[in-house]
This record gives sequence, structure tokens and C-alpha cells, in this order.
Amino acid sequence: EALHLANRIAVMEAGRIVQVGGPEDVYRRPSTRFVSTFIGEANVLAGKRNDGMVTLPWGMTFPASGEDGPVSVVIRPEHIKIKNGATSTGTVRDIVFLGSFIRLDVRMGDTCDLMITVPEQAMSKVPLRGDRIGITWHNENMRCFDEDKHSSGIQLQSAFNKANR
Repeated sequence: EALHLANRIAVMEAGRIVQVGGPEDVYRRPSTRFVSTFIGEANVLAGKRNDGMVTLPWGMTFPASGEDGPVSVVIRPEHIKIKNGATSTGTVRDIVFLGSFIRLDVRMGDTCDLMITVPEQAMSKVPLRGDRIGITWHNENMRCFDEDKHSSGIQLQSAFNKANR
């Protein structure tokens, strides 16, 4: 509701203002992991950065600057694209028709579930439960936060996404 009514939003966490900005800026460029999940829906993926490379639970890797250690990678459901032939694939676990959108729950690897929202008209064929699908996203739509310093948002430089566009 705040995104619709306000032209400036302040987000507080534990009594502290953690981000102030316009609705689009707060939604598209959250400054912390908390903001990314407080304003809108988001997939939060546990990853590990080592020598400038982040590895996600299903094996996907991409470069991201910052200190070595655990990270949270945040991607909004509408920013994940279904792409035949993508190197990152998962299994459709659930499909929900939402009128002009379709929501997919996709299992990546053994333990990681992604929520994907796709405009219905963008899909020539709706996948079925159990289907394997390829996924991709553009690096400018992701945020990477150090687990011990949620406020240090880092824009990802994803070679994976450039190769799978």
C-alpha cells in the first residue's frame, strides 16, 4: 500500500531508519535484506562467497565483490525468467493461476525453492508439475548482502546471466 500512496518511503528496522527513498528505488534497490523482504515479495537465497565468487545451493556461481563468507542473494519473483537451454534448471513443484500472472514454485537442487511470477501472455506453454525448466535473470535485478552486514548491498556482476540471455 505504501508503494501506491507515497512518493517517499522510510523503512525502519528495530527502531532505526534503514532506507529512505521513492517507492521504485526502495523496491528495486533495497539497501538491506530486511528491506527487500519488507517491501514486496523476494526470493532470499543463501550463498557463499569465496575469492570473489558466490556459489548458490544448486551450484550456480557468479562473481560478486566483497568479503569471503556467507551471503544472501535477493531476486524478486518477477525478475526470474524461464529460458529453454539455460544452464541453471529446476523442477516445477507447484503452479498457481493468478489471472494475468502465473506463479511457479521451482525446486533448484535438493533444498532451494524459488518463487517465479510470469505474465500469462508471456508463456507459450505453461509447464506442468514435475517439468524441468531452465531459469535465468539479469544481474542488475539481484542484490547480494553479506550475512553479517545486511546493510552492505552489493550489485552483482553475473557472467552467468550474460551468457544465458
